[in-house]
Amino acid sequence: MSVSSRRYTQEFKDELCREVISASKPIKDVAVAYGVCPETLRNWLVKYREANGRTETDLTVSERVRLKELEREIRSSGPRRRP
Repeated sequence: MSVSSRRYTQEFKDELCREVISASKPIKDVAVAYGVCPETLRNWLVKYREANGRTETDLTVSERVRLKELEREIRSSGPRRRP
């Protein structure tokens, strides 16, 4: 029995990497949604970041969660007036 490997275009790989980075989505969620092994997507992401430079979205999961909480607080408080 042989295992056939699938080939993906660079455009497809880059699109998935951008989705992980820009939307701060977990690698596993994006990988499962597109039928790709999470470890494969992780490897693509490493190469993508090396080629395109690191971004400010290189936060830990807990930092991302906290950032989203703060953004939600700001949106819910609305504009403040100065006395």
